[in-house]
Amino acid sequence: MVAHLPDHATPTSLTRGCDSSADPTTRFTPVLKAGALTRKSDSGRASEAGSAVVEFVLVTVVAVGVALAVAQLGLFLWERNALMGSLSEGARVAATEGRTVGEGQRVAVELWRRSVGGRVAGAVPVEGAEVGGVVVLRAQGTLPSFVPGVPGLPVRMAARMSKEERL
Repeated sequence: MVAHLPDHATPTSLTRGCDSSADPTTRFTPVLKAGALTRKSDSGRASEAGSAVVEFVLVTVVAVGVALAVAQLGLFLWERNALMGSLSEGARVAATEGRTVGEGQRVAVELWRRSVGGRVAGAVPVEGAEVGGVVVLRAQGTLPSFVPGVPGLPVRMAARMSKEERL
């Protein structure tokens, strides 16, 4: 007796049934497993089909978000350091004998603008004054964010330098 297999049967979807009481010529007959018509993943669970794509998308979204947050934090810290350096250099220039607070302020603003560009430099203005022989340059504002939805970082800094005396 020859066993006929359905067209959709595959070697992995068949088992051999063993019935010792049956005729020896028909003792090994192919039997379809339950669920052989559904496509299964390697793990054997049909309900997980396509889950790798969903997991990839979710992990990618989180990874990109974390990368942007780290980049934004690094940019904020760099801009803050550039502002402090600009204020310090401007105060040093203004404290030099024969120079004015206005000159020191112009140097600080120019260094700040060259460091970070006009958009960021315009968001944090620099002001200067001389109080009791001490030059003070101040900057207060909000450093803008390049990441949508992330608020800017408020900054408030001052650099002080004693005015040089004439010898």
